[in-house]
Amino acid sequence: MIPSAVFALSLATLGFELALARWLAVAHWDSLAFLVIGIAMFGLAAGGVAYQAWLGHRRAVRAPADPGRSQQAAAGLCIAGSVTLAGSFLLAKRLPLDWLLLPVQPQQLAWLAATCLLLALPFFFSGFLSCFAYAEMPDRIGLVSAAALAGSALGAAGFLFLLPLLEEGRLVAVLAGAALAPPLLLPLCRAGRAAPAGRFLHAAIPAAAAALAAGLIFGAMTGSGRLFAITPSQWQTLPQLLMLPGSRVISRQAGAWGRLDEVESTHLRFAPGLSLQASDLVPPQRALVADGDSLTVLHDPAGISFARSTHAWAGYLLAASAGAAGAGAPVASPVPLRILVIHGDGGLATACALASMPAEVTVVSENAGLSRRMATWYAGAGLAVIADNPRSLLARKGPSWDVIHLERWGPSVPGMAGLSQSALFTVDAMSACWLRLSERGVLIASRRLLLPPSDSLRLFATAVSALRSAGVADPAEHLAVIRGIDSMSLLVSKRPLRGVLLSGLRSFADRLSFDLDWFPGMVAADADRYQSFDRPFFYDAYTAALGDARFTDRYPLDVTPQSDDRPFPNRFLRWTRIRDFADLAGRRLHGLLLSTELVGGAVLVVSIAAAGALLGLPLALRRRGASRARGSRGLVAACGFTGAGFLLVEICIIDATAILFPGPLVPLALGLIGMLGFGSLGSLASGRLPDRALVPMLATLTLLLPSVGLLLIRAVHSALPLSVIPRALTCITALGLPSFLLGVPFPLLLRRAAAPRDRTMAWAANGCASVLASSAAALIAAAAGLSILPMIAGACYLAAAITLRLFSGITQGSPSSARNHPRVDWQER
Repeated sequence: MIPSAVFALSLATLGFELALARWLAVAHWDSLAFLVIGIAMFGLAAGGVAYQAWLGHRRAVRAPADPGRSQQAAAGLCIAGSVTLAGSFLLAKRLPLDWLLLPVQPQQLAWLAATCLLLALPFFFSGFLSCFAYAEMPDRIGLVSAAALAGSALGAAGFLFLLPLLEEGRLVAVLAGAALAPPLLLPLCRAGRAAPAGRFLHAAIPAAAAALAAGLIFGAMTGSGRLFAITPSQWQTLPQLLMLPGSRVISRQAGAWGRLDEVESTHLRFAPGLSLQASDLVPPQRALVADGDSLTVLHDPAGISFARSTHAWAGYLLAASAGAAGAGAPVASPVPLRILVIHGDGGLATACALASMPAEVTVVSENAGLSRRMATWYAGAGLAVIADNPRSLLARKGPSWDVIHLERWGPSVPGMAGLSQSALFTVDAMSACWLRLSERGVLIASRRLLLPPSDSLRLFATAVSALRSAGVADPAEHLAVIRGIDSMSLLVSKRPLRGVLLSGLRSFADRLSFDLDWFPGMVAADADRYQSFDRPFFYDAYTAALGDARFTDRYPLDVTPQSDDRPFPNRFLRWTRIRDFADLAGRRLHGLLLSTELVGGAVLVVSIAAAGALLGLPLALRRRGASRARGSRGLVAACGFTGAGFLLVEICIIDATAILFPGPLVPLALGLIGMLGFGSLGSLASGRLPDRALVPMLATLTLLLPSVGLLLIRAVHSALPLSVIPRALTCITALGLPSFLLGVPFPLLLRRAAAPRDRTMAWAANGCASVLASSAAALIAAAAGLSILPMIAGACYLAAAITLRLFSGITQGSPSSARNHPRVDWQER
């Protein structure tokens, strides 16, 4: 009974962890994987601390052992986990938490703390049950560990499998119901002692579980599941679209790639970069909204001629003009082109490609649902739509393209995806695009226009770095930037922009009143001819980026070109230059604070408060007589260092493998499965190791982890050409040795604890450090790169080894105490 309870609650809580990531992605712009992992770690750690406190009380009253009571306790914990899983989700999504209001409403920090505490409750009961199971079954630790591992793996796999069939909210109800299986099966177990209270509980617990299951089914199925439905923020694209008269959602689908809403509206007109001089009308459109915010429009193929009046069309003219006469032709290209559209959102690139009367058009999108809908919509237009990772497509051998059009406009509110990853605008991605261009090829990258120059400036600097890494002697000769009122397109030409190519580009811009912010040989007088500012900000910025190698270091915003090691294209905040930015922005700081990094900072503050509370209980217990030996202090510190090291590596692995898979959910699930699985095997193996193996193991990790950081991105690049399933298997397999070794130290440390309260302090320190590390890791990775996280983790394990050497007075616990603490590392995840 007890192993089955561990299996069921582990399944439910691991699936709930992924459901929280989906909720945050749909309702709050970003999956915030670090926040989800921190919530889980805090709950598990708090459950372990509470169990140790309860264990001390049970010893004080000398409660006799009773197998029947143990089964009932495990079933009761499953019911508590189920109630809190569904209840915390329903309450948390109704709290008035709004990231956008953090700069102006300090109370939002309190709502953030309340949300985290609520969502941690299911993990609290899971942690309590795991510790309870290990203590109750000391001779069957392997069975309990296998149950926890199998349940967690099935929870992650089951969530990914069921997500296309059920919406995220309904899946929460299903997960809560899965935790009720052991209580429902309790009558099949013996009741133990025949006391009336025991017989009553043996009948009452299944009845309560059945009533709760019925309530979950009713709530998930009635009213189209509105009770558990996830609603996007009022500021996101989907709610804004539905405010248009006559707008309605006509279909909704979900999968591992995210949620997709199809919206019908007669008032929808999305054409970024369209000239005010355009004579063609924008045709009727259909909207596809991914995760409540990312907008893609489907155009009527019969009315796409408007695309020839957008600034992105200049790239198609350049590609056609490079191989034929008529460089400044204002209509369709005279030479058929082979075109690759890398679709992130928008839909303009597809319209431009079709308007060019191409020889071949391939559209690639990592969103499988969006790819299927685009293939159906444009079925008669001759498009080849591929659902694949664009970076994987570029990494494989294949033909070259005359045009590669990269389109991703970013979040509806700039800055709200500051910690979101995208491998489409890195130096590595642009280098891959450059290698796949034909001799007359042109790369087009379209983005929003932000002031002061930030996104466009980083994109320009990224292209310069990519061309230099490709051996181009003078990158300035191959670059042009064309701008409209609120957006821009970067043009990267394989041929130098001279003569007929340059004259054709300038003629096109003049005819449609577009500004050229950069072209070879440009002077200040050529800037801002149609949409002017106080001074030519963009021209000055591009000129400085080309002529000054240290320009990005001195710029008030972080516009350093991103790499696959730091793939955060929407992150611009530079904390050390806030005052300079304030002067540049006219002292309007609200726009600066609209950043997910502010959310990360707020989470870190909440994590510090939560860690203090988590350490409070064991500290109070220590004051009532626990050992105060130097060795005990060293043990606690070492457990904290190992917890931080484990979580730093986990966040690094999840973020790095995001380049390989669509959306944030799949890498999160695979990272948890791989590290949890192999880490648990390492914890099991630690039971066969002597105590003297601890310091050598810490030394091994100290040496191994920095090499993981150095080789991580290379390993990811080597897996890019593989198809999805081999990619996933390679990812999980590669986690084997590091995760196995990472799972060994913490159980060995706990085994050295002499007193139960020392183990409580060690457990609490490990959990607190894990929570803090998960929050800090996201900020460190965005500022300094992913590869630095394993190096810091190696330093943490080195600090643990040094601590053990300095505080060498640790005494080993008596064999009789082995029953009362787990050897398996349920906490380090």
